[in-house]
Amino acid sequence: MFLTMDILHQPLDNIGGNHRSIWILPASKAPAFIQVSKLNVITGLNLSTWNKIDFTFDSLSFEQTPFTFEGEDGFLKVLEGMIPKDRIEVTRILNKYRNSMVVVVFQDRNGTKRLIGSRQYPALFTYIIGNGPKPSDPNMYRVTIQQADRDEAPYYSIE
Repeated sequence: MFLTMDILHQPLDNIGGNHRSIWILPASKAPAFIQVSKLNVITGLNLSTWNKIDFTFDSLSFEQTPFTFEGEDGFLKVLEGMIPKDRIEVTRILNKYRNSMVVVVFQDRNGTKRLIGSRQYPALFTYIIGNGPKPSDPNMYRVTIQQADRDEAPYYSIE
């Protein structure tokens, strides 16, 4: 039986896009999260103890794609952003995370925080370094963080 449900007009401001920063930890160092529901995680951790990565303004994007694999429904979550200018110190830091399993918190401009990965189901961190042929093409790192599991990226509350 299909239940009828309405999506009503949302009268509050909707500021698009994401902030330029994420907070990240290796999955092995991530704390346990309290899952309140499929879409809500609450814990009392302090993000100031996490590593912070700042991205180029307006470059951080997030997508969740529903999929079905062997009869199981799930979501592929992909967070991508650019870090400007190829630099030795940035490469050293990114190499510590390269091809490793991580947990990430990011925030959109509405103030909503989302969580990608957990100790049990971590996200994969990869990056490439690139620049285009024209002087107007950016010299940058493109970071990709992705994770697939049964649930959407939960909303996260620090308080």
